[in-house]
Amino acid sequence: SRDKKVILYFGRIRPYKGVEDLIEAFGRIDHPDAVLLVAGKPSSPDVEARLQSLSSVQPNSRRIRLELNSVPQRELQYYFGACNLVALPFRSVLNSGSLLLGFSFGRCVVAPNVGSIVEVAPEGSHFGYEAGDVEGLAATLASALELPDLMLRGERAREYIERQFGWQQIGEQACKLYTDLLTSHQSGQA
Repeated sequence: SRDKKVILYFGRIRPYKGVEDLIEAFGRIDHPDAVLLVAGKPSSPDVEARLQSLSSVQPNSRRIRLELNSVPQRELQYYFGACNLVALPFRSVLNSGSLLLGFSFGRCVVAPNVGSIVEVAPEGSHFGYEAGDVEGLAATLASALELPDLMLRGERAREYIERQFGWQQIGEQACKLYTDLLTSHQSGQA
């Protein structure tokens, strides 16, 4: 239904990525229109079994969808297009391709205030919390879902990411680097 608010976790599922924390936090959210979609391949059968078990005991378990397999790259657009919010509940991380992917699809992201996340995230589109704090994650998810301009913020994030990290920007930076190197090399030989 159009009224649903879909929270998406996307990517390989490894213990440090905090997907169990996300399921537990989602279980604490009293938002009847919220749906959690976890899409990705678990790193082991044990991880998969824990996710299945944990999601089945949540009070809102019927609103948790686990798609525990590899998602073909051509289907990315469907997952990100269907969600309202991306959740990346890392317990520890330096940087994240999934973070930039979420922003590039015009979605806001809930992720902990760790690594380079805070520096990379466009203002007003990253909702942070303390890594490993399930209660903080639940509160952050709930407050993000209540924002009336959530999708507009996501669109602003997409535009920002395009300007800062788009191919045009990367090409210009590479060109400047090579020009600077050549200039310094030539002046060093004079």
